[in-house]
Amino acid sequence: DNPVCEEPEVFESSTWDEYTCAWDDQTGKYLDASKVQEARKEEIETINKYQIWELVPRPVDAKVISVRWVDINKGDEVNPDYRSRLVAQEIKRDASMELFAATPPLEALKLLLSRAVTEGVGYARGQRRSGMKLDFIDVRRAYFHAKSKRRVFVKLPAEDAMDGY
Repeated sequence: DNPVCEEPEVFESSTWDEYTCAWDDQTGKYLDASKVQEARKEEIETINKYQIWELVPRPVDAKVISVRWVDINKGDEVNPDYRSRLVAQEIKRDASMELFAATPPLEALKLLLSRAVTEGVGYARGQRRSGMKLDFIDVRRAYFHAKSKRRVFVKLPAEDAMDGY
């Protein structure tokens, strides 16, 4: 019972009440537009809570970075877990790799777990307290805590847009 929709890339809205079609950015599958709306509202509320941006009049001569929504269902069709992230679309400005921080591959986790449970590497028999300890933390909003080192102008999302800002 999916509505007739355009291509996934055209799902944009100018108000919270205009949602009709939504697509998963990873799988391309149809998403429930009302759940996407809820996930986007949660993201905007978090942005406002952490005061991610300051509204300023749109500068005439400055580069303004565009944004787009990335909508995904981290669950499944029976137990959906919709997440929406507002992402800035700026191309990396220099060739330095020192600031690159991709999500490590699953193989890295498997290697760490293997080493932690290998006797003589991750632990010594009878010496429980001196063994390797691993801690994995899921941080949903980690990127909101980074400070910008330069003045950045970002276009507001359609749901929070104001003329001239």
